[in-house]
Amino acid sequence: GTASMMDDGVGGQLEAHGYAVVDGLLPPDLADELLKDLRKTRRRVAALVEGGELDDTYIYGNVTSRQHRADLKLSLGNPLVRAALRAALERLAEPLVDEWCCDVLVELSSLHSLPGSTDQPVHSDTQGSDRSILTCFAALQDVDLVMGLTVIWPKSHARDDGVGAEEYVDQSDQSGVPVLLRKGDAMLMDSRLCHYGSANRSEVDRVLFYFSFSIPGSAARGSTLSILPEYERRFR
Repeated sequence: GTASMMDDGVGGQLEAHGYAVVDGLLPPDLADELLKDLRKTRRRVAALVEGGELDDTYIYGNVTSRQHRADLKLSLGNPLVRAALRAALERLAEPLVDEWCCDVLVELSSLHSLPGSTDQPVHSDTQGSDRSILTCFAALQDVDLVMGLTVIWPKSHARDDGVGAEEYVDQSDQSGVPVLLRKGDAMLMDSRLCHYGSANRSEVDRVLFYFSFSIPGSAARGSTLSILPEYERRFR
């Protein structure tokens, strides 16, 4: 089963398993509003990029298996984004600051998995023996196996440095664990954890709001750091 913060402190779960599930991080009404807004924003942005009016590298992050997926960077000028980030940080201040010593906001974005998206290859967002980035993925709707979800390998964040995600999974006798989240729930993840997003075989898109903080002095090898350029290293 998945590791919940109800079993132990978030910091303890992250240390032992590489992830922790936080129930009800975002209020349901806020999740509904943000979901509606981000769907509308993605369509508008796609039209602007298609028409050559917006640089795709400015607004899109480098998501794995990009066909039928979008990593849409978010603006703090959007009051719903600000409200979601504020609500999350009110709950997560202790594990982020006291337990993990996170200091700089390095990602603020949303993941959109559209109908027809396929399984991503197994990957980790960073490599290395030391923790460097903590990411929070918040579900804006109930997710299920048909819609696609995040599949993880618990404790894979502690694999030997130099062992890639696919190599680790090939050698492991452990199966991936699907993380079922309900609307407003979130998963905190050590960026070294092996994971992938599964295929969306439904008729609706799946949207995750996410943000990441870095740890002082860490070298986040491999991370794409999905954040608008004007926000880079601005917020502590």
